[in-house]
Amino acid sequence: MSDRRQRKQEYESEPCSFAHFQVVKEYERAVIFRLGRLLPGGARGPGIFFVNPCTDTYRKVDLRVVSFDVPPQETSLDEATDPWGVKVERVEVKDVRLPVQLQRAMAAEAEATREARAKAIAADGEQRASKALKEAADIIIQSPAALQLRYLQTLTTISAERNSTIIFPFPVDLLSYLLEGKKAAGSRSVKPSSNASMAAAYSSAPPTSPTTTYFSTASTFSAPVTHSHSQAAVSPSTSPGLSL
Repeated sequence: MSDRRQRKQEYESEPCSFAHFQVVKEYERAVIFRLGRLLPGGARGPGIFFVNPCTDTYRKVDLRVVSFDVPPQETSLDEATDPWGVKVERVEVKDVRLPVQLQRAMAAEAEATREARAKAIAADGEQRASKALKEAADIIIQSPAALQLRYLQTLTTISAERNSTIIFPFPVDLLSYLLEGKKAAGSRSVKPSSNASMAAAYSSAPPTSPTTTYFSTASTFSAPVTHSHSQAAVSPSTSPGLSL
């Protein structure tokens, strides 16, 4: 506080002054000294009070909160202000200087928190979109006309982009029919158990004449063999699927 301001707030009465009554404002108090000692009863005010101009002097004290900048210091505020009778009500931090490593760690933590929050929001939006698409697909499946309109809308969108690709919508129902046809064709198979049993019975029976046995996927055929010098002739067979 400057000396000029202190002179304005401080008032010392002269010994022979005629100002016996003084007034202090609501936010001020008057401390009276009589012959250099503090007058009993504490500070006077607010309002009017009497001062003996011959023996008393007084000083006005402003009780309003004063804001001012404190120079940088490395000490606790309470320890620094208690000896002076000053009570610190509020301290506003304007700048904080942190080590570089701590700044990087805090920045990485904040970035990870933002990324996790963004992923959670994206996952929530994707889940809601999936539910909406499922409901729309269920509605379209129930109405074939709606599916055809969807095809036409897709074609209109593609043609508006001036693409050289031509797309023809293929009904999904035909795929189900084709799959069912393949399953039915695959289920038609011949059981070889009858052929195996007939072959076993033939091999166990005593040979009567030399014969040649032919097997096919449908049945088993036997034909007699006639020997002539060095060639063997097989009787012709009209059964389909036979091979020599």
